[in-house]
Amino acid sequence: YNNLGVASLRKGRRAEAMAYFQKSLELRPRRAEVHGSLGDALYLEGRRGEAIMEFQKVLELEPDNPRAHFNLGLALAQEGRTGEAVNHYRKALQGDPSAIPTLNNLAWILATCPEASLRNGAEAVRHAEEASRLAGGENAGLLDTLAAAYAEAGRFPEAMETARRGLALATSGENSTLAAGLRRRLALYEAGRPYRKVP
Repeated sequence: YNNLGVASLRKGRRAEAMAYFQKSLELRPRRAEVHGSLGDALYLEGRRGEAIMEFQKVLELEPDNPRAHFNLGLALAQEGRTGEAVNHYRKALQGDPSAIPTLNNLAWILATCPEASLRNGAEAVRHAEEASRLAGGENAGLLDTLAAAYAEAGRFPEAMETARRGLALATSGENSTLAAGLRRRLALYEAGRPYRKVP
């Protein structure tokens, strides 16, 4: 049933996929991968609270599963549970230190979170530099995060240079939404101010 569910999920048939995953769990309730797949489907349906519960079940069975820690961090961050998200992103990196999405998401929170207790410019720079390096240094979204990290660390010349590189890439790639965001953030860095994400 799990394989049928995964196939349905790939085709965008989420309700059908969830039915298969639930049937699979009725037969074998302690299968971490099925809880993870069900969590993915619920997350895509916008049912984040239920998705969080499924990702937590994965971690009860496999406490070091980096994908489950990442997915849980993602869902928790979107629910405003930022401190918990940071913990899970850090645990995800322990298991998979080269995961670009995890490095980027953690760096973004550490650089831009409105809660001062959660910000850490030096750690944000470390993760954002690694993500950008692993991606070849030509990804506008990762450069946006790296610029925000530099700004949080008080390294405004580097923040401005990095944001300009990201802006050029976003503009040439016709990513108007990211380009607009980068322009706004670049203006802050030019004024010597870091970016704070609005809650």
